[in-house]
Amino acid sequence: MKFPEFVKSKFNHIITDLCSDPRPFVHCPEKNFSRTRKISMTDTLKCIINMSSHSLNQEILRFFHFHTNAPSASAFIQ
Repeated sequence: MKFPEFVKSKFNHIITDLCSDPRPFVHCPEKNFSRTRKISMTDTLKCIINMSSHSLNQEILRFFHFHTNAPSASAFIQ
């Protein structure tokens, strides 16, 4: 495994572990990320970390590969 693949694999593993029990990392554990939504906690974190200097709408579309079912900026913020 090449180093960039190792780093990406490690990053994904850490995000998955963190999202499996988000209670220590959220403000209201009984409410935050408790419902099934269009954008999961995992996708939210990965999208935020991968953002560059474009608008929120552009970043969301880019993260979701310009898929027609990509969440809106409003859904992302909520």
